[in-house]
Amino acid sequence: MAIENRNSNLNEMFVALVKDNNFIYVNRIDQLTVNTREDVTKYFEKENNLYDDSGFHIIINSRLLELGEYKLYMIIRNNEGDVLIKNTSKVVNIY
Repeated sequence: MAIENRNSNLNEMFVALVKDNNFIYVNRIDQLTVNTREDVTKYFEKENNLYDDSGFHIIINSRLLELGEYKLYMIIRNNEGDVLIKNTSKVVNIY
């Protein structure tokens, strides 16, 4: 996750699951672990390791959710309080 031309290590990152156009689940900040992704900075041809901390890992307890299909969104909040929400076009199925 990254905001264009903003240092990714200064952002708070969240994952949201949406069902029937309602935000059903947004992770707590302590549920998400940031992973180093040096390839992202290189791919976007940026300098100063701009997007190196844009990778993440999250574990969600599926027992907290209703069965069904959820759309996956990424949410980023920077130090100034700006929020970016992006639909990943990915689906999570809970059985």
